[in-house]
Amino acid sequence: MKYLRNLVVYIFVFFLSLLVFLIPTGLMKYFSLPISRFIYRTFGRERKRSFENIHMILDLDKDEALSINKEVFAQTTMTLFEFLSFPILTRKRIEKMIDFSELNRLKKVLERSSKGLIIVTAHLGNWELLVAALAQKGLKVNAIANEQKSPFIEYIMSRYREKQGYNIISNKGMSLRKAFQVLKKGELLIILSDHHGGDDGIALDFLGHETSCPVGPAVFAQRLEVPILPVFLIRQDYASHYLSVGDEIRISKPEDEENLQQIKDITEDINRIIEGYIRSYPQQWLWMNNRWKELSSKEE
Repeated sequence: MKYLRNLVVYIFVFFLSLLVFLIPTGLMKYFSLPISRFIYRTFGRERKRSFENIHMILDLDKDEALSINKEVFAQTTMTLFEFLSFPILTRKRIEKMIDFSELNRLKKVLERSSKGLIIVTAHLGNWELLVAALAQKGLKVNAIANEQKSPFIEYIMSRYREKQGYNIISNKGMSLRKAFQVLKKGELLIILSDHHGGDDGIALDFLGHETSCPVGPAVFAQRLEVPILPVFLIRQDYASHYLSVGDEIRISKPEDEENLQQIKDITEDINRIIEGYIRSYPQQWLWMNNRWKELSSKEE
């Protein structure tokens, strides 16, 4: 049954890919709307979780939460369509899609660092296009990512990412050693820092509720004394974004090998930055993630 479901998803994604290849970019926004409504109606579990998170965190009435939830699915569908265009997405096209006015801020921080740069971002705007755009601008880019449960989807995503010239590092086991290696070589390491931290995370407040938060960026930064820079790709419309670069988080190496208080402080700083972006652009964040698993467990 699981294999059949994965196959159906693969066929659906393949069909969407054909649409992206065949339909002019200027018309894709209008084709994405009915697809987003279909996804909204079909994926009931994700729709329910997204609505409950929006309702709880933003403290909105049900009508307002419902309206934002529908927009979240519309925005996410546009992100999906943009990702599916990766095989035919050229550097020239990316230049037209993105306002890179703040890119020099990123380059200056990277130039000052002797051991690379950690970029923290979130499932907001178009995070996949963010990685591709930096790679297309000539930067050596690596991103830590989860492996997809579906081998079909994992295959598609791996091939499409390769087309844009950036390297994916698995967040499991020995693969994380590569993260230290690329930083020591002076390259970029991009980490999505808004997901649940699991058993390895640290319990902190995130958007008003305590939950496990990932400590990866803080640990990498502390051990190598590498700066952290928050960067987001904010959507303005379909195929229209601007690069938003936040303030650098500078790291001083502690006297002891692993200062847990410093890791906590850095992670809290990252949380506050991501929270600010989510509250500014609630329609652009992926609310369907099970970000507050602890609260779900208590309700059960």
